[in-house]
Order: sequence, then structure tokens, then C-alpha cells
Amino acid sequence: MAKTIFTLKQQIGCLQREIALRERLYPRWVESKKLKPESAEFELQCMKSIAERLKSESALEHDALKYMEEQGLQNSPTLFDEPNV
Repeated sequence: MAKTIFTLKQQIGCLQREIALRERLYPRWVESKKLKPESAEFELQCMKSIAERLKSESALEHDALKYMEEQGLQNSPTLFDEPNV
């Protein structure tokens, strides 16, 4: 099976959906003692940090592509682009 390449936009969307899911589930899990409150908080904050990092990388890549276009430089495929399958 060929390895699938996901764009940063796709990765960010997936991560945001996962964060939203955990924000809904974790309070119930904490209440039922399936998850410690500090573990829930750590996991959510860590995932939100990852999302912010990916958003920053996406913005930097977007700026770099814009600069390349303005300079008339060759645009090579990046993780920001939709894959050609």
C-alpha cells in the first residue's frame, strides 16, 4: 500500500476535530474516574500546542510560497499542496 501524504491543512483539521472530541469526552471520563483531571488537562494542552505549531508552520509555508511567486521562482510541491494521486 502506498504511503498517503497529508497536507498541513488536512492535518490541522484532523487534529482540531480530535481536540473537540476529547473536550467533549474528557469531562465524563474524569467524572467516572477513567482519567485523572491532570492527565486530561495535560493531553488537551499538549494537543492544542501541536495544533498551534502546525498552524504556524502552515503560515510560514504559505508566506514562503507567496514570496517565491512574487520573485518568479519555481514552485515545487510541498505539504501545503493537495497531493496529486
